[in-house]
Amino acid sequence: MKSLYGIPVTAISILLLGCSTGGGLNLESYKKIQDGMSYAQVVGIIGKDGVESVSGGGMKIYIWQSSDGILTCGFEKDKLINKQQVGLN
Repeated sequence: MKSLYGIPVTAISILLLGCSTGGGLNLESYKKIQDGMSYAQVVGIIGKDGVESVSGGGMKIYIWQSSDGILTCGFEKDKLINKQQVGLN
């Protein structure tokens, strides 16, 4: 299981399930998001800012939620290094 700061990404996602709403958040948009993308590029795909849940040491984790599920993205120096989804169709 992937983790950031020693916290499983899925656990962070579940804890913050109600934190944001996604515009174009679905499995299709999830598949378009690739490692190395900037936060702005990810927002451009989803259509909405995420909620910053963890930050420190040049790393940030953002959460997006839609009625279908949730997306968690980890960035280091504004480059995507990890993404995980739960329930997106």
